[in-house]
Amino acid sequence: GWLLLLQPTGGFNLCIDVVAGRVNRLLVSGTYFELLIVMGTPVNSSASRKVSEGTEALRQAEKCLKTGLLKWKPDFDNAANEYSKAATCFKAAKALDQTKDAHLRAADCYLKNGSFFASGKQLEQAALVSRDMGNLKAAAELIDRASRLFIDSRSPDTAALVLERGAKIVEAKFPEIAVEFFNRAAEIVSVEDRPRQSAEFCGHAVRLLLKLARWDEAAEAVSRQKQLLTEAQDDRAVGRLVVALVLVHLARDDFVAASKAVDHDEGFLEAQELDTLSCLLKGYDEGDPDMVTRALNAPFLRHMDTEYAKLARMLGQQVAESAKKTASESKPSTEAVDDAKDVDSGTVDKPEQDHLEVPDSTTAGDSDDEFAGGLL
Repeated sequence: GWLLLLQPTGGFNLCIDVVAGRVNRLLVSGTYFELLIVMGTPVNSSASRKVSEGTEALRQAEKCLKTGLLKWKPDFDNAANEYSKAATCFKAAKALDQTKDAHLRAADCYLKNGSFFASGKQLEQAALVSRDMGNLKAAAELIDRASRLFIDSRSPDTAALVLERGAKIVEAKFPEIAVEFFNRAAEIVSVEDRPRQSAEFCGHAVRLLLKLARWDEAAEAVSRQKQLLTEAQDDRAVGRLVVALVLVHLARDDFVAASKAVDHDEGFLEAQELDTLSCLLKGYDEGDPDMVTRALNAPFLRHMDTEYAKLARMLGQQVAESAKKTASESKPSTEAVDDAKDVDSGTVDKPEQDHLEVPDSTTAGDSDDEFAGGLL
């Protein structure tokens, strides 16, 4: 940008300290002051100072890692602390590349020192920096490494939380990775005997699987979530999941599995849910699109979680399209049958017409002459 600078005469060095640029034009020069137009951008003195502090911390960390005659082993603990300090300074200066590198070096030093938890925290911070840089793939890899270090340090709760955080970071761009993270978090928490929280993680995975149209995996995840909520004795939530499982099985074109799901967990369903599912399955069994549509338009289905409501609408659209296709295919065949009937009727009528045809006059005359003399 362009700056208008008033400074003491001959104070060009002061100008360089204030702005990073060059003098474009000297407007007025007096005995004590001069007015200049300067092109450049102001230097962030605070950021520059933080970068200098971070660079100094890196030098101190490298010094801690050096060995010699009187120092046989590297000082990983102090080096990790200095790298962590450098990362903090670089982050304040918004130098993201240097921040991530410092966190990774700190994580390596903590790991070599046997501090698994501290190493995992540094990897988690590096993952957040990768997210800010827009590199979500690298962020996912760092989250994965951090979670495993937390498990090694006997901190399963922290491992589950970092996996949840990582899944939410990458779910928009890499939903497959997010599903894996949610499933791992659910498994970790279930071992700690917290079925309700584990079911919550399973629910996140199910929603992503439905978006990806991975019906088989979604059915398995819903079944697992239903089992966890059964352990948590949340009967109402189990009933809703029975409805969800039926919809997923129908999306898989597995009518038998959908029927078994209702028969097995019928006791968890309310009267309205049971009536709706019975109507839905009967419509599928009898091939009645109107009955299926009525069932899928039930109010409680429209007010389920967003992904399940979308799934119900999708099934309704499939049934409607199938009915239209069947109708369009049956129409030509009906016309063909009608044409065949017309042809057959024409063929049958023709002999009757021949039979009723008036004989030729000559032939009739000959016949009369033959019997003109009578029978004797």
